[in-house]
Amino acid sequence: IPVGKGMAGIAAERKEPVQVCNLQTDDSGVARPGAKMTQMEGSLAAPMLQKGAVRGVLGIAKPSAYDFSSDETVTHATPAIASTTSTLIGLIPAIARQVQDR
Repeated sequence: IPVGKGMAGIAAERKEPVQVCNLQTDDSGVARPGAKMTQMEGSLAAPMLQKGAVRGVLGIAKPSAYDFSSDETVTHATPAIASTTSTLIGLIPAIARQVQDR
């Protein structure tokens, strides 16, 4: 998904979480048609950052309409995503070596 397009792209562009209470009824233009096809409603896209650089975007969805609170997005999701991103990026050299050894 290109930066600036759809929920993930906007989260990447802004470097902050983006949410939609109900993907199915959203008319803001944030949710892309593919997101609506998931049949999910409450949705959150949170950027995975490492040293200020976007490394990916994690999407979380619920089957019913839902407004994620700032506590859920800022206090819990963002630090957890940052920690996970750092761990995953730290594994890349070892994975690359395994691939080269095959």
